[in-house]
Amino acid sequence: AAGLLDIDATGSGQVCGTFGVHGNLPVLKQLYDEGMATFFANTGVLTQPLTKHDDYFSLTKVQLGAHNHMQRETYEVDTRGIMHGSGVGGRILDVLNRHGHQTSANAVEGRDTLVKGSPNDNNPVWTVSERSPGIIDQISSLPDGAMLDLVKQLNGEGEPENSLYGETWSAKLSQSLFQYEESHRMQTELEGLNFTLTSFPESPEGTLDQRFKSLAEYMSTRHLRKVDREVFVLSHEGYDMHRENTLGEKFSELNASLQQFIEELKAMGIWEDTALVMGSDFGRSVTANSNGGTDHAG
Repeated sequence: AAGLLDIDATGSGQVCGTFGVHGNLPVLKQLYDEGMATFFANTGVLTQPLTKHDDYFSLTKVQLGAHNHMQRETYEVDTRGIMHGSGVGGRILDVLNRHGHQTSANAVEGRDTLVKGSPNDNNPVWTVSERSPGIIDQISSLPDGAMLDLVKQLNGEGEPENSLYGETWSAKLSQSLFQYEESHRMQTELEGLNFTLTSFPESPEGTLDQRFKSLAEYMSTRHLRKVDREVFVLSHEGYDMHRENTLGEKFSELNASLQQFIEELKAMGIWEDTALVMGSDFGRSVTANSNGGTDHAG
């Protein structure tokens, strides 16, 4: 089709020997041709094989027509709710941690469901921010951080007869305070160190560029953070589109940011140790289906 970049799928077992990558995503074709990328066909979150002629409303456990539900299912990969609330990346880290690896779950300025593990393992999720961490209680009525100490005491270890809701609140608050203090500790350790990147400008223009830049900087601190296995989740919003040409614009933005990120990982010497997984809540149709847009694949 016009505007598509051909990729050879001979021997893939699919019905076609040639597939197409959107013309605004040449980085994916390049990686595929180099043997560094693969595509998953006919995959999704169905609980049983169905076609568009079946009654999928009653035969599947997930809402196939809702963006928010499909995003959650993509993050969790747990259609039967065996470990509700956890994400596939978080569960992988749980297993690695049990086998002695130093792990880290990280979300870049957004939703962290994918990297949440089992509540039994209780591994924290760190936020990779585009900005420096803020200060809690900047103008305190108590001296020298005494307010935080008081909050910790009030939300410390509880008693068996305590309220479930109160204990849940305290657990979440205590974890947040721990992450807050660790973020400031890490910021102090990093002050004065040179983290100049080779591929990203000092002040990226776009939001996606800034997110990938922040991610690359954070990944470069893995030795200081003493981790050997970690998972990150980074989102690129705006694909619920209902107007013409928007998809090409989004893919151009993604292609440029992704290319810079890959070059940065190569410069760090960690490209061969990194796996990138890209996914969407819906497949996108090649032809327009809503005011010239490409919201859902039919």
